Amino acid sequence: ARGCFPAAARPWIPVDVHADVVAAGGSGAVVYLDRSASMQGYLRAGGARESFIPDLLRYPPWGADQTGYKLFGEGEAMTEAPAADLDRLMRAQAYDAKASHIDAALEGMADEAPNRLTILISDLWMDNRQKAVSDAAALGEPLRRIMASGRGVAVYGFNLPYQGRILDSLPSGRRNVEARRRPLYLVAAGPPDRLAALDRELDRQIWRARRR
Repeated sequence: ARGCFPAAARPWIPVDVHADVVAAGGSGAVVYLDRSASMQGYLRAGGARESFIPDLLRYPPWGADQTGYKLFGEGEAMTEAPAADLDRLMRAQAYDAKASHIDAALEGMADEAPNRLTILISDLWMDNRQKAVSDAAALGEPLRRIMASGRGVAVYGFNLPYQGRILDSLPSGRRNVEARRRPLYLVAAGPPDRLAALDRELDRQIWRARRR
C-alpha cells in the first residue's frame, strides 16, 4: 500500500487506481452542483493547469459510471442534468442562478439511499432569507439525518484561483469586492469504505495535477 512509504515518495508509488475508482463509484453516485452566479469566477480564472471544476466533471474521482447530476440554485427544486450537459457545465455561462439553497441540496443528499455516495460541490455561501431558522439549524438537520443513517461525511476545501466580484453578502457589508482566490468545497456523504476510496482517488488526482 502507498501508505507504507514516506510521504515524499508516495506520489511515485504505483497503485491499483482502477480498484479505487470502482470502489468510489460502486452502487452509483449523485453529484449536487451549485449553479449560482458566484461559481462563475472559478471557471473564468486560471488556465488548463487549474481548471478544477472541469477536471472534476471530466475525470470524476467518484467514478463516471452510474453517476447522476443535480443542479441547485435559487429555488428549492433540483434540476436533473443529463450526461450530455456536462460539457455545458464546464463553462462559466452555465452558472447564472441568483442564489443557492445549500440546505435543500443537503436535504436531497439525506434522502438518498444510504449505500450511495453523494457529492456537493459549492462555495457554501447560503441564501437563507426564506428560512425562519438559523443557517446552523437549516444545515445541521440534514447532516444529522445523514450521520444517523450510518453514513459518514467528508469535507474538502480547495483554495482556487478566482476572477470576478464576490456576489454574496459579506459579513463586513462591503460590496463589489474583487477576489483573486476563493475556497471551493466538496462535501461527500456515504458509507465509510466509499469515502475512503474517494479520498484516495482525490489524493491521486491532486498529486497528478501538481506534476503537470
